[in-house]
Amino acid sequence: MPESFQNLLSAIAQSASASATPVGADAARRRGRQRSVRQRAVACVAATVLVGGSATVALAVAAGHGGTPKPITNSGTATPDAGSAPPSPSAGPSTPGSPSAGASPGAGATGSGMIGDLNTIVPGAWTSAGAFALTPGSWTANMARPAIHTADRQWFYSCHSADTLTHLGALGYQELTYGATMGGSPVGADQVLFFFRSNGAAEQALGTVQNDYAHCPEPATGVNGVPMTGTVQQTETLDGGYAWVHTFRTAQGSPAQPADIPADNHEFFVQRGDALEMVWFGGNPTVDDSRNDLTFLADLESNLCVYGGHCPATTHPLAASINATGSTTLRLGGSAIEFTVGVTNESNDTIRNITPVVSLGRCTCVNTPLPIMPPGVLQRWDSAGGTWKTQFYDTEGSGMDFVLSPGVVQVPPFDLGPGQSVTFRYRLQLDPASSDKLPAQYHVSNGTASVGVSLVHPIANSANAQIGNASAARLPVTVVLN
Repeated sequence: MPESFQNLLSAIAQSASASATPVGADAARRRGRQRSVRQRAVACVAATVLVGGSATVALAVAAGHGGTPKPITNSGTATPDAGSAPPSPSAGPSTPGSPSAGASPGAGATGSGMIGDLNTIVPGAWTSAGAFALTPGSWTANMARPAIHTADRQWFYSCHSADTLTHLGALGYQELTYGATMGGSPVGADQVLFFFRSNGAAEQALGTVQNDYAHCPEPATGVNGVPMTGTVQQTETLDGGYAWVHTFRTAQGSPAQPADIPADNHEFFVQRGDALEMVWFGGNPTVDDSRNDLTFLADLESNLCVYGGHCPATTHPLAASINATGSTTLRLGGSAIEFTVGVTNESNDTIRNITPVVSLGRCTCVNTPLPIMPPGVLQRWDSAGGTWKTQFYDTEGSGMDFVLSPGVVQVPPFDLGPGQSVTFRYRLQLDPASSDKLPAQYHVSNGTASVGVSLVHPIANSANAQIGNASAARLPVTVVLN
């Protein structure tokens, strides 16, 4: 391992605890350097330097062999083209309809791609740091070029240690590492491409990884002797790609001190052709944010399609839509407006435990310091009972409670298979006495607002896990007094 790769986990561990007990890399070194441990280092080279120079290198690589990747040996590597990755997909509106199922775009398609070669850097296979699931502002690259390795090391991912290359059957790996600051302390990122003798061997390795996370060894005590509990949560799965969050906590709920790895690990795996990609984020609890996991998996799979496999990859895994079925003018005390909310799974996998949350955006129709939508009633049509059912009236304020609070869930969570969609009917009506419910110095007037829909994974006894951006789709509405 490069020495720069040896240092950052020490910084992470030291930042996480002021204990005199050596942890992370320090602990490993004091045990005699008999094991290599996973480390991340914050480099002094700005990420913009890497991005700025990478396009030039990529052009040189393309020109080297008439547009084909130039073979590179362990003595030198090409820099991945930071501009080669497509922009991160976002959930867009889709036409709502009755619940239906159809073939997902690209389902079952197999692209020929190219044969992956451990000693050949393919710029288009790498997802740029700007498209990472976690964006602390900027990631600083710890190396100017991907490194090529055939030697094993102690840690690659948090649910397996030692002999990983043998464990997976990999020939070797290419690697880029990054550092950043989130939540006031260092965090790290590791992007690794493992290469195998065949597509079948790479698929088998991904199955091994799945099994490792299903049976993850969890030490009961941290290096400081404090009891701890390890928890693995699969946050998303998409077209044969997986995302997990692996945390270690004390009985008091504080980050623990596991040996050699951080208390918080956020890990992604995708496979295409004879390549298996892993992206790891680790450090403090800020790396556990999973709202972008679905679109990040789509990005990784799309870029790794240069090696073939099931391609093209899904670009918009989960789409939300909201459409009016008539007028969008809300009159105080007037008739309700009606609209539909649609959710579509455009991936090749079943996406589980999802639900839309309908929220009422801020309104220019009130002059309060926080212009919350005037009081009213939101109802959803219950087709089974043939009646309208009143839902939680979810107004958007100054924070994210309108998405993350468990109490805002209006529709029981459901699963959507590949290509399936579901549509819900809503109606919204404003209270005629809205003005009377405001303090004397405030009033309601004509104005504009919107109705938003967000997608979440409800989690029992916890905050909802947001999928993508809040209010993935919006319906503009007009508020009038008469």
